[in-house]
Amino acid sequence: MWCISTEIQASDAEKLSDLFENFSQSVSWCETQDESIWKVLGYTSLEVNLKEWELFLYLNGFDVSLQSETVEDQDWLALVYENLPAREVGPFWIYGSHIKDTAPSQLYPVHVDAATAFGSGEHETTQGCLRALAYLKEKNFTPQTALDMGCGSAILAIAMCKIYNDLPVLAVDNDPEAVRVAIENAKLNKCPSIQAQVSEGFESLEHKTYDVITANILARPLIDLAKDLSECLNKDSFLILSGLLNWQKEEVLNAYTPFGLELEKEIEQNNWCALILKKN
Repeated sequence: MWCISTEIQASDAEKLSDLFENFSQSVSWCETQDESIWKVLGYTSLEVNLKEWELFLYLNGFDVSLQSETVEDQDWLALVYENLPAREVGPFWIYGSHIKDTAPSQLYPVHVDAATAFGSGEHETTQGCLRALAYLKEKNFTPQTALDMGCGSAILAIAMCKIYNDLPVLAVDNDPEAVRVAIENAKLNKCPSIQAQVSEGFESLEHKTYDVITANILARPLIDLAKDLSECLNKDSFLILSGLLNWQKEEVLNAYTPFGLELEKEIEQNNWCALILKKN
């Protein structure tokens, strides 16, 4: 197994990672110590020809230098389990199938395994959203409808369903595999009020409005979706945005203020930021 990597401006990381999928079996990307630079990594068991891959990327608009290193074979499932203990995030207890302990009685249990959809509770972006939901609950905010845009594993949809007593939640993702996982996780957590649907943003959705919306994606899609997310949010309701680094906060906020949304609270964790916006 080889790991192929390069560094790129944060704004280009998602597009470059999409191109990495042409020659990698698994792709990930993460920030470096310099918040404006991200590292993109591709993993493959196929023979590595860096020059051919660099040419492919160059022809698609990226003049980058690739590095390759061998990845030692190991028990990846055991490694994942070792790094995914049950964790308490605000009022939620997030755990996987490998955890045999019982959830503390005062916490809301959310059963989500690390799988083929993002959202197992260990990342700062997800935790920021969970803490944002806890904040709204403490304010005695009681939504009647909810939307989880870019739902991934549906961890946020499940959290909303649990903390608000079977709140109807529409979980949406543009990846059919994520929607499949979301449906399975909703069943696993006994959340029949969650409905999951494939859609590229709002493209395939009926025109409805919601009392609370979570969107844990990336800064650029959040900016692109500003008009649609704002328009489908009811008055005096809340929008939770995450998936953005601290330095991207102002740009994202500037995309939403023209639509009548104001910053209610921000939740920072390491270099990541979750925003709670209110529509007046």
